[in-house]
Amino acid sequence: MVIHLKLLHVAKGSTVWLNKNGYEDLVVAINPQVPEDANIILNTMNMIKNASNYLFEMTKHRFFFKSVKIIIPKTWKKKANYSRLKTESYDKADVIIADSHMKHVDDPYTLQYGGCKEKGQYIHFTPNFILNDNLTEVYGEKGRVFVHEWAHYRWGVFDEYSSDMPFYVSRNSGEASVEATRYDFFHISCEPRSCRYDGQLYEKGCVFIPDIRQNISCSVMYSQYIPSVSITIPFWTEGLVSYFCWRE
Repeated sequence: MVIHLKLLHVAKGSTVWLNKNGYEDLVVAINPQVPEDANIILNTMNMIKNASNYLFEMTKHRFFFKSVKIIIPKTWKKKANYSRLKTESYDKADVIIADSHMKHVDDPYTLQYGGCKEKGQYIHFTPNFILNDNLTEVYGEKGRVFVHEWAHYRWGVFDEYSSDMPFYVSRNSGEASVEATRYDFFHISCEPRSCRYDGQLYEKGCVFIPDIRQNISCSVMYSQYIPSVSITIPFWTEGLVSYFCWRE
């Protein structure tokens, strides 16, 4: 993977494209308000390198990240290996590193206005997420998080968990059974205990919490932080979407 460092200035056009299974010209832009820190560049490079390996594994050797351009604020010190932008710009970046609009919130996210199969606007990471290795205990390894967000951004899929419907009735096995809708439980304060089951559904307020030590292989759109997760439904082929999109 080739990484180019470029100084920020106003320009138009930044389009990532697929070249022989490798994504070229992925643009990462650091917000001009972010204080200079060389570790942001280094950690971003490492994150995308790890993401490339994970993406290659997850898509069964179909895709990887081939080249990346990092746009650096003009206020940062110039270095010999920096080059000027050509057609790239902050406004057209695929990935933005900037402070969150909410204080003390480092959740990575992808801005998505459209529905299934529609590409997102950009991926957002905070500087603290990039710099703070302790956050891997919450979100998982950064490269895996990047791939999770890339699926939102590039393929227009959505998270496989819901705070509105924690359980649903599944007939995939031929017989009706109650299954957990995967859930973002990190910001919940609760005392864990076994949930009561009335024969049809679990009690209100019951939340599925996965065991990080379990040996499961899917899905990156739900639990990419679990070390054994390495696959998901094949939504990466152009024209296919995630399971939730198929259900609509």
